[in-house]
Amino acid sequence: MDPRTRWFYVVAFAIFAGSLAVAVARCEGAPSFDSGPPRGGPDEWLGFVYPDPAFLGRHEVVGAFPSLNECLRAVRAETAPGARHEGGVYECGVNCGDSDAAGTFTCERTVGNER
Repeated sequence: MDPRTRWFYVVAFAIFAGSLAVAVARCEGAPSFDSGPPRGGPDEWLGFVYPDPAFLGRHEVVGAFPSLNECLRAVRAETAPGARHEGGVYECGVNCGDSDAAGTFTCERTVGNER
């Protein structure tokens, strides 16, 4: 076998084996590479309020909560009539990763009144 052909097969096998190892690790519940909390731990819900419904680029974090119901109660209170952010858009996200430089969070799932 030509040495270049052999080298090609070695590299192709190494790439395949690495991809397979990552896939198996994910299926077995191994820790992921993101910045969110480890799987199997308690869920953490973050509450977000967007004061200007026309511009969702600006948000405020209301707080962290152990349940969806507590989070929704807090963000709804922030956007209720007469509240500081009356008429604003809100959402709650579960197991959110750290925010990036722009302040954007990545969550597993979100629930809210987003329009």
